[in-house]
Amino acid sequence: MTGLVRLTLAAYPLAYRRRYGEEMAALVEDQGASPRIVADLARGALLAHVRPEPAVSRVVGRDERARLGVSAVLLCWVLFAAAIFAFAKTTEDGAFRAAASAHPVLGGAHLAVQLFFVLASAAFLLGAAPLVVLALAQARRQPSVRRAALAAVGCVAALIAATAVVVAVANQQPAPSEGVRTVVLAGWVCVGMVCALGCARAARRGLFAAAMPAGALRFAAGCAGHSGQVGPSVYSAMP
Repeated sequence: MTGLVRLTLAAYPLAYRRRYGEEMAALVEDQGASPRIVADLARGALLAHVRPEPAVSRVVGRDERARLGVSAVLLCWVLFAAAIFAFAKTTEDGAFRAAASAHPVLGGAHLAVQLFFVLASAAFLLGAAPLVVLALAQARRQPSVRRAALAAVGCVAALIAATAVVVAVANQQPAPSEGVRTVVLAGWVCVGMVCALGCARAARRGLFAAAMPAGALRFAAGCAGHSGQVGPSVYSAMP
């Protein structure tokens, strides 16, 4: 239960953790880590995100708000990419391609989804590129930035290794059974999600550990805003 308590406390917004973190930790230490405590903390974390208190939100400065916003967009982009991958897998069979060819509206919507995803990803990567360069330049001098960079690189390396396994299984002769291919693909999806979330967490740590000029943060936030505007267009175009 102690681990669940730590995770639940970490789910609170940054402003709440700074304002009430020590008090909540002391309260948990006095009352003990029980399922009821975890449930109360989880409910409080949800309400803190849904109905934040303006007075508490002022604890976080404008620069930190920009970092939080950029890191939140990164997490949303990870989930968005996972949804697009699932959409692509469910529409890759011959029956859907035949239907898309017979019905221009369906085929056009499918193409629009892919186009919007490319545009959203391009806007996101354009905004993230300067921040990545700045963080890597400071990685040698600051251990916290270096740890965040190494964590992100490790997640990418793990995803590449998992992808190599999937490619090897797909090209294996004789071809493996359908059950084996399904298990391998499901494993790759799980590894991919864990690695993507790990990259998002590492990026957030790097954003707060590295010195980022206000101009770079504003540029990243602007690109993230355009990327977020493309996202709803994707789902509105889904057939």
